[in-house]
Amino acid sequence: MPIYEYECIKCGAITEKYYKVDDIKDLVECDKCRHVAVKIISNFTFHSQTPLWLDDSVRGALQDEDAIKYGWEKPIETRDEYDRYLKDRGFMPTG
Repeated sequence: MPIYEYECIKCGAITEKYYKVDDIKDLVECDKCRHVAVKIISNFTFHSQTPLWLDDSVRGALQDEDAIKYGWEKPIETRDEYDRYLKDRGFMPTG
């Protein structure tokens, strides 16, 4: 569920609220002073166990599933491992 940030117009405190996209509110009550807080534009984050750029199709193109299944090869999980994998095989990582 998305996190939205609101700034109190009285004390300036930032309040975080969780809402479904359909339920977003422009004004909420400040958690600190109970005055009105307005929705502000802020950065968002998305957390995932596996990086978004490293989906199963990328991993499958790089690594043998049987080698991973039987423990002969460790699955690539991070950008550093991906860069090392390419460097060890004579490829230069892009980006």
